[in-house]
Amino acid sequence: MKEHLKLAWRNIWRNKRRTIITIASVFFALFFALIMRALQVGSYGHMTRGIVEAFTGFIQIHKNGYWDDKTLEFTFEYNPQVISILENIENVSTVIPRLESFALASSGEQTKGIFVVGIDPEKEKELTNPERNLIKGEYLAYDTRGVLLSSRLAEYLNLALGDTITLLSQGYHGATAAGIFPVTAIVKMPNPEMDRRLVFMNLEAAQDFYGAYNMLTSLVINLDDQDILSKTLKEITGSLDKTLYEVMDWKELNPELVQQIQSDQYGGYIMLGVDRWFRSTGHINHDDH
Repeated sequence: MKEHLKLAWRNIWRNKRRTIITIASVFFALFFALIMRALQVGSYGHMTRGIVEAFTGFIQIHKNGYWDDKTLEFTFEYNPQVISILENIENVSTVIPRLESFALASSGEQTKGIFVVGIDPEKEKELTNPERNLIKGEYLAYDTRGVLLSSRLAEYLNLALGDTITLLSQGYHGATAAGIFPVTAIVKMPNPEMDRRLVFMNLEAAQDFYGAYNMLTSLVINLDDQDILSKTLKEITGSLDKTLYEVMDWKELNPELVQQIQSDQYGGYIMLGVDRWFRSTGHINHDDH
């Protein structure tokens, strides 16, 4: 064995130039492959946090059946005790109540289907924080009857600060929901799709508009540490009545994003596999002279 190692060592340095080229080729191939993979994995975390903080949160709680139907018939009552229980779970940083539904918005002759989100103005700052993205106007207050319009929607409807927007929808239990709201601010959403169709209003104003008094469609949960998401999800699920609530993490809420990440990951695995195959089979050009 000792003789074999000596012969191998001598053979390695029999042609120093070839050996150095081979070592350098393997080193740089591996180095750049690892750098590429690290950047790839890092981009997933950045992408995930961007999507999560843009709107969905890491975890959402709905009434059972809401996610499949997304109508106001699947709302649940605002319960401070439930929120208090959730806020006391380790790793939960904030619990944000929302009432979300669809409406037809019009201004003059322009109409568009939109997404209305009733929010707690202060708690929402701890996740999406619309105030951070304000272009014009003032952020919502608890007694505000006006609305925040996403910038592309405002442009499409040709609305400016002080103008009014007419909303028409179906309210709670099939009642007609109709109202005229002043535009108090315009906000630019990071997600272009959301920027085309989003309207924020005070939670109480949204409940009044839809006739869903003291009702919510979701509790959105932000976390301190996303690395222990699974553990936190189990604790939240265990603390709630499973016959009443459904608990979903960001992966269930954003299946398209998960598929995109998985597809990109497989591409990275293939590139690493090809690189390893080339190195293991010696498909590297050497100068033998």
